[in-house]
Amino acid sequence: MHIAPESNLQIWLQSISDKYIAGDAFLQNQKFIDKVQFVDIRQTEFCNNQFDYIICNHVICDIKEDKTALMEILRILKTGGKAILQVPITKISKTVEYPNVYTKEEREVVYGYGYHERIYNDKEYVKLLTSVGFVVDVYNISARYNKNGLNPLEDLYICKKK
Repeated sequence: MHIAPESNLQIWLQSISDKYIAGDAFLQNQKFIDKVQFVDIRQTEFCNNQFDYIICNHVICDIKEDKTALMEILRILKTGGKAILQVPITKISKTVEYPNVYTKEEREVVYGYGYHERIYNDKEYVKLLTSVGFVVDVYNISARYNKNGLNPLEDLYICKKK
């Protein structure tokens, strides 16, 4: 399962798996390279324990009900399955969240992007992920894959379902 599929990653994942599913909740606002089905990650129609792997890059930060979405990802992930759950991270002391910011224009001013609901602190994000039941490993692989355009300041959050 690949939520809000990035084009290059979608092409590669489709080439290695005939079980690949791409989903997004904003089909009318996006242009995708291939078939993408409607998936609201806060409440899906997928069975419990359906997916071995889930990729969800920079989506959880755009959802008010972030914990609900994470619990849904955990529900549809198989036991032993893994999810890559990337979000923008700040290294300052706490997650940045402004509950009285409502419009896209206001979000662009305070978060730098019009759809963000928050920008997580690295430690608080791991705490959130573990609070819903994930086992979390944090890696930085940018030096190892330095020709792939990875941001050296962005860690990789690999979440496993126990």
